[in-house]
Amino acid sequence: MKLPASLFRYREAKAEDLPFILDAWIRSFRNSPFGRTLTDEAYRQIQSEAVTQILQVASVLVVCLADDPDCIIGFVCHGKTKEGFTLIHYIYVKHSYRNAGLAQQLVTRIK
Repeated sequence: MKLPASLFRYREAKAEDLPFILDAWIRSFRNSPFGRTLTDEAYRQIQSEAVTQILQVASVLVVCLADDPDCIIGFVCHGKTKEGFTLIHYIYVKHSYRNAGLAQQLVTRIK
């Protein structure tokens, strides 16, 4: 399902976005093989610490609605390796917007 590009806006994450990014990342990773082996409490603690550490050194690009820049649809958390290669830590798009090419657009817009 391809949606018109004019519906979306891409921008760097702001401090106000971090609670959504942290929560979406932790919740969406819960069903991974790693996440399924832990209790809810242990999983949340371990993931919160890990994601918080990554967010302190990485960059985050978000996609939001063009007419509501505070309504985040998805994000990509990325950085650079010592060799200068792009490293994607995590990419997320809300379920209702998946298969619309937004993840691909996020990746192509990483600087």
